[in-house]
Amino acid sequence: MIKISNVSKSFNNKLVLDDVSMEFPDAGVVCLFGKTGAGKTTLLNLIAGIDKPDIGKITGTEGKSISYVFQDNRLLPWFSVKKNLSISNHLGEEYLNKLLEDFDLEHARNLNVLKLSGGMKRKADIAKAILFDGDIFILDEPFTGIDDNSKEKIIQMLMELSAEKLIILVTHNIEEAKRMTDTIIYM
Repeated sequence: MIKISNVSKSFNNKLVLDDVSMEFPDAGVVCLFGKTGAGKTTLLNLIAGIDKPDIGKITGTEGKSISYVFQDNRLLPWFSVKKNLSISNHLGEEYLNKLLEDFDLEHARNLNVLKLSGGMKRKADIAKAILFDGDIFILDEPFTGIDDNSKEKIIQMLMELSAEKLIILVTHNIEEAKRMTDTIIYM
């Protein structure tokens, strides 16, 4: 269980999180929902250890690996789709090939990621996170630009993963949040 205890965080003297406390289970999907500027991404970065709280503490992430889909794509632009996915692949070549097919990226496997549409880059980023196979999945607006058919396949796959792993989802789409979880934390 991840426990956030009385966490506060400021950037440039601007308070972003003020005395936040909450808990996340070991598995399942939890959605952080709220308007822009509510501190959702800041909280994700604190959970991932990218930033440290000014006050308070976060426990339960020690020794756990994190698959993170950031708001912006984190693909290496000088590599092909397959090479980007291979870098973080802990699940094997066969599973990588299955994801390329399931995510409708098979035809783009050897393309440089700079030649991909925004939606294709998002799908590749999500596939990369799945192949990393972290103990915790952090997804910050993961479905931006993805077509509805692909989004449905990805949601199904993530929901299957959530039986054994914690998925923390940030979205501005309440329907996506309701579709994936009953646990929505409003920030």
